[in-house]
Order: sequence, then structure tokens, then C-alpha cells
Amino acid sequence: MEGRTEPVDREYIGKYWETTWGLPVVSTRRTYAPEDVQGLVYRDEWGEAQGLITWHVEGDWAELVTVDAYQQGRHVGGRLLVAAEAELRKRGVRHVRIVTTNDNLRAFGFYVRHGYRLTKIDLDGVDRVRKLKPNVPATGMDGPLFETCSSWRRSLRCTRRSHGRCRAKSAPSRSRRHCPELMSTDITFRPLAEADIPLLHAWLNNPAVAEWYGLGIENVTNPTLEQVMENYAPRVRGERPTFCYIIEVGGRPAGHIQTYRVGDYPIYARAIDYDHDAWGIDLFIGEDDTRGSGFGTRALNRFVETEVFSRPGVEVAVIAPNPRNARAIRCYEKAGFTHVKTVFVEMEGDEEYVMARGKIVVRRLTSLR
Repeated sequence: MEGRTEPVDREYIGKYWETTWGLPVVSTRRTYAPEDVQGLVYRDEWGEAQGLITWHVEGDWAELVTVDAYQQGRHVGGRLLVAAEAELRKRGVRHVRIVTTNDNLRAFGFYVRHGYRLTKIDLDGVDRVRKLKPNVPATGMDGPLFETCSSWRRSLRCTRRSHGRCRAKSAPSRSRRHCPELMSTDITFRPLAEADIPLLHAWLNNPAVAEWYGLGIENVTNPTLEQVMENYAPRVRGERPTFCYIIEVGGRPAGHIQTYRVGDYPIYARAIDYDHDAWGIDLFIGEDDTRGSGFGTRALNRFVETEVFSRPGVEVAVIAPNPRNARAIRCYEKAGFTHVKTVFVEMEGDEEYVMARGKIVVRRLTSLR
């Protein structure tokens, strides 16, 4: 869609806010009236407004107050965000923050793709918002309870200099073929933190993830934020023997991967009836633009080498996709895993296609077939 961004007057902001958000607009920190903000509007090739972004500046910080694309799927939000960041750089702003709510799952992936990092989960955030604006509804988008807030931040540092002038880094291309992050080997794993849990929540509610990946032994699909917190927070605190990581490529979160000694979960170990000293692996790719590029294979291969076989005494890694998930099976085969057997796991109510890789896999496969 061809179009342009241009400054917007406060009269337009006021009319739009009044019909869409209700006045005043509230964040966890303060309330905003139209005269407190500046913004940009995006107009299509016919001059029709298709989106609005507003911000408030304090020193070298800016808070994005509202980001609205009037129609989804046309990349208007991304265009507005990039244009707003460029304008804020010109004004000397070095850091941008925005607050989202737990009902807005689409926003989580959007801000991650644009380089924002989740910095805080505010469990009481909506309660404070309601004190400032009592008519905030009890439920948000698509019906979930409107309860928690998440804070996101991004630094607007300049990335290169040319002829003495600062040149801002352009937004990454959405094309897999030309994306340098996906073509690089800069894949890293950082331990999961509680601040990552809203991002996991967004990923687990992505239909492409939910088709094959459920939460916990019950394989709960489309879990609530509270269910995700209940499942992962004990692992983050070291209360369960599963080690969870965020997969990053080029410093950008792209998925989740975890590992555990199979024997530490006796019910599951008996179900798959395999080496209890093997280390199991579960993973999913959360970002849509990293699927289908070979990224999953490279990430798994690197994880096995750097995080699993680096553990003293670990000789075998095991992964067990659903037998119908042909795409995952091909990915794992390319990472060096071989089919051992297919078993029915009663507690999950489905079959698992057990695959293994390691220094002694070949010898064990001979006895299992």
C-alpha cells in the first residue's frame, strides 16, 4: 500500500481518541489529553487516514501513548512506528517506552519484531489505570480478563555515521531471502526470565505454535497469561528441573527451547521407555518470519552442542514431536536426530515420535528396533 506519514493536529487526535479510546487516555503512570501529545497520521494513496501514532516527550525519553492501525494486515502500524522513531531521533530522544495490556496478544509480537524489549510485568497495572479512569472495561480484546500491564522499551541509538551525520538503522526486511539475521549464525540462548512470560503467552496463542505445542503435560492450547505464569515461573526460579531458554537471532527473541533429564520426570520416562539419563528437548519458533528458513534446524543443532552435550556425562539427546508433524520431523532429522520408536503417551492422550541423537545413539538404536 502506497502512502505517506504526516504530522497530525490535536483536533484530529482529540476526535479520534474520544470515539476510540475515550478521554482521557491513561497509562500506568499518568493520564493524557490531546494537548499533551504529538503524533503522525498515515494516509493511503487516496489521502484517507489509515492509522495514528501519538507520543509524549520528557527529556530524552518518549512514551508512545497510542498506536492504531485502522485496518489490520496492511503494515500501517509498522510504518507509523518507524516514522515516529525517526522523528523522535531528530528531537534528541534516546529511549522509547510503551505499555501494553495482557489482552493485546498481537502487540507482543509486533514490538519484538521492531526491536523492543519487555522490561516489566505489572500485575497491578490495570488496577492503577482504573483508579485514574474507572470506566476501563473488565475484559479486553476477544474476551480475556483485562488485568496486567507489560512495559516495553527500545533505545534509539544511532548505528553508524556517514560524513559526520547520524544515520538511523533501517527496520529489518520481512523477506527471509534478504534478512541478514536469518542468514547469520548469530544464534544465542539466554535463560528464560519472568519478564519473558508475556512474550511466551503471545507465542503460545499464535495459531502456528498452538497447532503442535501445548502447555504442560495436559497440552493446554491457547493458555491464559496466568496459566503460562504458573507453568514457567517455577522453572525460572529453579524449583523444577527443566532449564528454559529464549532463542535469539541477532539479539532478537525468536522462540523458546528447554531441556531436562528424562529420568527427572518418572511418569514421562516410563511412557517413552527410553534412557533415563538422556536429556529431553522441547522447542517452538514463536516469530512467524523465522519459520521455513532453516532457522529451527540451526537453532536446535547449536543448542544440542552448546547447552546439552556440554553438560558433564550427557551422551544422548531426545526429542519427541507428534508423528503427524512432518515439518518438525524433517527439521530434527536435519539436526542429526534419528527415529527410535513411536509411543502412545497416556497423560498427553496422543502419540510421540521419539528421536535421539548422541555419541552412542547408533548402538542403542540397534537394540531398540
